[in-house]
Amino acid sequence: MTQEPNAGNGWTYIVTATIEDGYEWGDLTGTGWVESTSAVATFTKTVDPNLCVPTKPIAPEATDGVCDGGEWTAPTVEAISGTGYVAQVTQQPNAGNGWTYIVTATIENGYEWDDLTGTGWQKVDSATATYARR
Repeated sequence: MTQEPNAGNGWTYIVTATIEDGYEWGDLTGTGWVESTSAVATFTKTVDPNLCVPTKPIAPEATDGVCDGGEWTAPTVEAISGTGYVAQVTQQPNAGNGWTYIVTATIENGYEWDDLTGTGWQKVDSATATYARR
């Protein structure tokens, strides 16, 4: 068997069978095998090497803290889960951390992170991305 990358972003596998002396190929119609010579037949299959669907997490919804009529309301943040990932707030904004909040997104099976450039998200690893703001 040989394996070759192809221009279509997949892998082409070629299996070669050599018949033993005294035998001949039967009807190969519909099997995927192609008789190359009376002694050799090949089977070729191209497969997609990456079955993961790219996804980008959505920025969380955040509200600034406000002072209204002498009453302070602290800032809030809400994680937004989307297609192929689940997001959760892993650090709420509070005065002790300079009002910094962190949202963590975890990828689901069958998905991968798309290019996160310019989204505010930072890829931590293949399964996790974080969004942090002050």
